[in-house]
Formats: sequence, C-alpha cells, structure tokens
Amino acid sequence: MNVVIETERLVLRPLTVGDLSVYQRLVADPTVAVPAGLPLQASAARTTDWFKADRENRFAFGLVAKQTNQLVGTLIFYEHFDPENIDTASYDLGFLLDPAYWGQGLMPEAIAGCLQRVANDGDQATTTFWATCRVDNDRSRRVLEKLAFQTINEHLLPMNEASSGLVQQALLRLDLTKQQKN
Repeated sequence: MNVVIETERLVLRPLTVGDLSVYQRLVADPTVAVPAGLPLQASAARTTDWFKADRENRFAFGLVAKQTNQLVGTLIFYEHFDPENIDTASYDLGFLLDPAYWGQGLMPEAIAGCLQRVANDGDQATTTFWATCRVDNDRSRRVLEKLAFQTINEHLLPMNEASSGLVQQALLRLDLTKQQKN
C-alpha cells in the first residue's frame, strides 16, 4: 500500500531506501533507543535488517516535516493475527521521533492521521490497536493517552534482547470501528 497521508504539519509516506541513514541515526540515539526498548549499539547490519523489514510493512510511514521537508520519524503498524478474536483486525503500534521534534505534538498528529485509514483498510468491522511502552516513558504514554488508548495492564518485560534486566511496561489498547465509505 503506497498511501501518502497529509496532516497539518506532516507528510506521512512509505519509507524509502534514502531514509536508512536517518532511521539508523534514530535507533542509535540513546535518548530514542532506551525509551523505545531498543538495544544500544546495534550493528549497522542489524539496523539495516530492521529497516528492510519495516519498509516491507504496508503500514510503515516515514514522517516528513512539511516545514523542512526532512524525515523526522517513523510510524509503523505491525499486523498480527489473534486466533481468539478473528473478527477483529489487530495491529501493534511502534513509533520513533527525532528528539529535536519532541514536545511539539507531531506524533499524536501523525498517529491520528493514520488510525482510521488503517482501520478502514481491512474487512473486519473493528480494529484493535495495541502499544507497549515503558512505564517511565511519560512522553510516549501521553501520546497514546491523548489518542484515547487505555492502559490494560502493566507487567515486567525484558529491557531488550541484549539485556537480562527487566523493566515495567504498560500495555495500552484502542478499538476503532470501520467508518462507512461513501
């Protein structure tokens, strides 16, 4: 799906090969990686593999600031199948934003611009969006709560695959129904 979505300040478009260097910079930045639960100092080959996988996702968006025409983040909806709930489409939400753009409301704007488009894409009447974030990641949690995501529970999970430590994570959920197409 080569969808381009425009919001007031952003163009959300498919990731391109030219986005790799910005993507690698974001996932290597400790201020982005640690709250996102990404391993620090992942190899270039590893981050390239992540990028390739994300590019193949039909709901992976590069966030381009209209003011600068620069890629400032990513927003990805990872589809998964829930065998206990076959009448509902389910997606895990993941996002990264350049710290220079934090606190400006860009990520809620981007996510809001995509949610209904993703929900309307499938055949199911209801789409469930899931997100997990560290309990101490106030910024990401506020982004999700602004968009009506509800905290379902909190639990301990490994920090990332490169660490044996545990961190408290919040699981959030949002259910959307398909809007009638005119």
